[in-house]
Amino acid sequence: MSADRAADIRSLLAGMGYADFVADPAPPRGRNLIWTGYSTSAGGAPRRLFAKRLTGAVADTAERFSRALHFAEFAGFGDNSLAARTPALVASEEGARLLIYDYRSGPSAFELPVDDELCRECGQLIALLHSRDLTAGISAAPLARPALDEFRALPLRSYLGASGGELAMWRLLQQDTALISAIAALLALEDDAPRVPAHCDLRLDQFRRDEEGLYLTDWEEFRAADPARDVGSLAGDIVYQALCGALSGKAGAGDLGQRLDSAFGRARGHVSAMWESYLASVDVDPTGLAERAGRFAGWHLIDRTLALTQISGRLPAKGKVMLGVGQMLLLSGSEAGARVGLDRSA
Repeated sequence: MSADRAADIRSLLAGMGYADFVADPAPPRGRNLIWTGYSTSAGGAPRRLFAKRLTGAVADTAERFSRALHFAEFAGFGDNSLAARTPALVASEEGARLLIYDYRSGPSAFELPVDDELCRECGQLIALLHSRDLTAGISAAPLARPALDEFRALPLRSYLGASGGELAMWRLLQQDTALISAIAALLALEDDAPRVPAHCDLRLDQFRRDEEGLYLTDWEEFRAADPARDVGSLAGDIVYQALCGALSGKAGAGDLGQRLDSAFGRARGHVSAMWESYLASVDVDPTGLAERAGRFAGWHLIDRTLALTQISGRLPAKGKVMLGVGQMLLLSGSEAGARVGLDRSA
């Protein structure tokens, strides 16, 4: 950690009765500047902390910072069942875009064996979030992705900064008129859907497990949104994790096609377990939810592939597989939910 960044954190903590923040030697990696470490209170008791400084364009970091604060306030309303399932916000500094949380250890759900029981727990946790009443101050701004304009032409800045892999991916996407129509139809369905408190950046690695149980992190995209965004993203990520295992050769015997078919079948079972648990616990309007979520699962796989190509000079084989499955789900229309395992009605 550089001296000025460490000073930002120490100054903020000192004003709250903490001092001498000591960072761990190998901070976690991510799109933001992240450090873990500890500070001692006035009484000398060490407190483990997780510090995050948001990076990016000024307007973007301002919005993400605001959403993270709104979630911390939202989680504290009423009973504390949701607050107990996410790290507590200890301090924040708007000018520095700095957020400091209590540190909670444990592996992410992406690192754990993904089975029906884990997926049921994830479904229950999403249902806990979606069943809460919306409160004042929560943003209802639409999410930036998917952006239909990008399917017509990339902004010049994005084009100039794109890798060879990204450009190869966008060439395929921009020529697929059926896929573009399917995405436009999904966004139209989303416009008419009910709104709930939603995470809106849901992946298996946002769920973590420690000695207190499963908890959920990273609330910078928190807003009022279609519940299908979260359900679909998680379903898509369960499929993504399974297919990654098949492509790496860690998912059983047989040729690649057999491994992929088997992995997708297992993923469907895990998604079904998540969905049943979610439906049993949630209080939302289920009309059309499975279909929209199934389509969003397809978009999640495409979005994952776009992220993958950012560090590649070409479209890798893994990306082609994810793109193909994502296209299949988005083009499945009313059958999209059933295709991915969201096939039990409320």
